[in-house]
Amino acid sequence: MKEKIMNTSKRSWDTVTLILIIILGLFQIFRCMDYPGLYLDSVNPDYLAVQYLFPESGNGSWTLPHSLEIPFLAQLYHGTVTAWVQVVIISLFGEASLFTVRAANILYIIAICWMLQLICKKLDVNRYISLFLAGAVMLSPQVFSFIRTQYYIKLPGTFLMLCAFYLLLNQDNVKQGRYVVFSGVLNGLAFYSYFIYLFFAPAMILFCIYNGRSERSSIKDAFAWFSGFCAGSVFYVIGYFDLLISSTAMSPELKVNIVRGILVALLGAVCLIIYLIVKYYDDKKVLSRIYALICAVNSPDPPVAFNLVQSTVAFIN
Repeated sequence: MKEKIMNTSKRSWDTVTLILIIILGLFQIFRCMDYPGLYLDSVNPDYLAVQYLFPESGNGSWTLPHSLEIPFLAQLYHGTVTAWVQVVIISLFGEASLFTVRAANILYIIAICWMLQLICKKLDVNRYISLFLAGAVMLSPQVFSFIRTQYYIKLPGTFLMLCAFYLLLNQDNVKQGRYVVFSGVLNGLAFYSYFIYLFFAPAMILFCIYNGRSERSSIKDAFAWFSGFCAGSVFYVIGYFDLLISSTAMSPELKVNIVRGILVALLGAVCLIIYLIVKYYDDKKVLSRIYALICAVNSPDPPVAFNLVQSTVAFIN
C-alpha cells in the first residue's frame, strides 16, 4: 500500500513538472512574439516546409542541388530535420506564421527539459533540484534567444543526444542492453541534424565500455552503439548522393528515380542491420560466428584461420 502511494506521488510530481515546463514554454513564445522578426538563418531550413506545402508561394530558395521535394542536406554540415518537423507543425495549424516557427522551437526545448528530468530521476537527483533546474532552463535568456535566432538549429540534436544518453543509462539492466543500439541511432540522427554532435560519439563509446556489464559485453555494447550511430547517420549519405547525382547532366526524372532507389536501399539495409543486432544481441553463438568469420577473412594462412575460428567459437561459447 505504501509503495502504491509513493508511485502515485511520483507520477503526480512528474505531471506537475511537465505542466510547469509547458506553461513557461508558452510564456517564452508570447513574450515579445515579433522580436526580432524573421531573417534567413532563423528559418533555415524551416522555410523549405512552406515551399513543400505551398509551392505557389514563390518563396526564394537557398539550397544545395537536390532531386527530391525537400533535400536531405540544408548545408554540407547539417541536415533538414527542422524542416520536416515544421511540415508537421504547419500542417496542424494550416498556415505558416511566426507562431508556428516559435512553437516548433519551444517544443524542442520542452522535450529537452523533460529529458533532463528523466535523466535526473535516473541519477537519483533530488526532485526539488530537478524542478528548479527545469524552471531555470525555461526562464533563461538563452531560451528566449534560441527560439528566435539561428541557434535553434542545435535544439533537435540536443534533444536526440539527451535521449541517447538516457538510453545508455539503462545499460546496466541486462534486459535493456539492446537499448544501446537505439542510443547510437539517436546520436547518429543528432549528428545528421548538426555536425557538432559527432564530437560526442567518442564519449558515448567510452561510456559503453566503462559502464558495461562485463568486459565481453562492454566491447559488444560499444560495437552495437557504433553500428546504431552509423545507421542514424545514413541520411548524410543519402544527402551527399542526392547532391552528387543532382549535379550531373541526367534528366530530372532519372535523377529522382535514382535518388529514391538509393533512399529505399539504404533505409532498408539500415532497418535490417538494426533488426539483426537487436534480435541476436544476446545470442553468443551468432556473435561468435561473426567474430570468427572476421578473424578468418583477415588471416592470410588458411590453417591458422581454421584454428582461430575453432578457438574463438570455443572461447566465447
